Amino acid sequence: MDPDLEHLERQSPTLSADGLATALQLASSNRWVVRIADVEGAFLQGDRLERKSGRIFANPPREGIIP
Repeated sequence: MDPDLEHLERQSPTLSADGLATALQLASSNRWVVRIADVEGAFLQGDRLERKSGRIFANPPREGIIP
């Protein structure tokens, strides 16, 4: 029901399977140390969303949000 649904950027950068295989092959060939980290708060660091049509307010569902 968001009036700006067609205009909002909703993509998040993700690595393809081919990209992962290439990165791991590069690391292996160059004997680089590979470390993996999980950044849970990465999406909390984004730019402020400015809407041309103004602010939109929403209420959480009555049954709550099930994790």
